[in-house]
Amino acid sequence: MPKTDATGCPFAGPGVDLFGEAAEEAFRLAGPLLMALAAFEPGIAVRSLAIDLDKPRLTATLHAEGRPRVVRIDAGPALTRLLIETTALALYLAEAAGLALAAREGRTG
Repeated sequence: MPKTDATGCPFAGPGVDLFGEAAEEAFRLAGPLLMALAAFEPGIAVRSLAIDLDKPRLTATLHAEGRPRVVRIDAGPALTRLLIETTALALYLAEAAGLALAAREGRTG
């Protein structure tokens, strides 16, 4: 979600959903991050992913053998490597979220 709304206030509204081409591009740009996660643990499937760029922190729900589990990475070389892979994705999501919010409010770019 964006840090602020259109007026500069902290964003508190409902999250932004991406559909169609916007969602496809987000998943394409997430590829390097997903591959980096898989490099740490081959055979995993990522169910959900949350990245807090301010803290920084990465939280993921992973499926592998057995039941899903949550992984949280708060520091160290692993987090640094994963955050490097988020750069293009984070820029795209900020832009796409802004466009989705503008469309929701009836504004155009």
